Amino acid sequence: MQHQFNSQSTNGDKNTGSSSNLTNYLDKEVQNNWFNAERQDIKTDQVKNEIDSNAKGGVKKTDIKFYEVQYMPSHKEQQAIIEHATGRNDVSDWQQLSPGEQEKVKASFAEYVREAQNIQAKNFNKEGIESGKDLKYFAKIETQRKFKGTDEEVKSGKFKQGDLKPGLQMHAHVIQSRKTADKKRMISPMANARKVSAKNPVKAGFDRQIFTNNIEQAFDKKYNHTREIKETYEWQKANKFNRLDRKMELENQGQKTFLEKRNAYLYNNPQGTPSLVERSRDQEQNRDRGMSR
Repeated sequence: MQHQFNSQSTNGDKNTGSSSNLTNYLDKEVQNNWFNAERQDIKTDQVKNEIDSNAKGGVKKTDIKFYEVQYMPSHKEQQAIIEHATGRNDVSDWQQLSPGEQEKVKASFAEYVREAQNIQAKNFNKEGIESGKDLKYFAKIETQRKFKGTDEEVKSGKFKQGDLKPGLQMHAHVIQSRKTADKKRMISPMANARKVSAKNPVKAGFDRQIFTNNIEQAFDKKYNHTREIKETYEWQKANKFNRLDRKMELENQGQKTFLEKRNAYLYNNPQGTPSLVERSRDQEQNRDRGMSR
């Protein structure tokens, strides 16, 4: 699950003043229709007023007043959400869904966004911040993205700037106050985590790697999603920094998971076809000999 924490909003403004520019900008697809940890169908004016008023008192004029958080599921992850919400596994474009199915999918994704915000709250490691209810945030789901002039598809002439991108483009925007809902604490998901030591025995800060792993695992559990090893955050991080030993370790773990599933199948299906048993045995023998699978 890709995500971003931004102290500068999508429309380019720094988040040191009112949230009005961002809230108005995010009305571009659907007006109003915000949600938070407890409420649904919240009006845009209410979002702006509550975010702006929450930052008053104890925040300097040049300080960040709010953050924009984005949750951006991949194509496969969106298909997992769609199948969970509608039972359909044949969808590759948003327009293939009926209006009723679209609402079910957005409602399911909203549930996940709330869960991700709960995980974020716990990741601050601060007393009194236990769930998304302790964060002052408002979220909105969008299902469209538009081509920009810098996109290769526009440069090649295949699409024009401003055309809607085809396929599945669902994502969520969250406006989150710098202060907690009770206004007693200043928090930042962009603050680096402090390592526990003899000098600093209490964990503090926001560990974004732990957060990323936790929301990935929460997604897979909620949607019964089988994630390929190369699609995990840990593998992609190892690949980015060219850590071949870590990549091999993760890939071996993935192979172990496959073997465990296969052995469970054979145990539960003792009359399994000989071809399956023989093929599995050959794979293990070849791997032991150093041969490719």
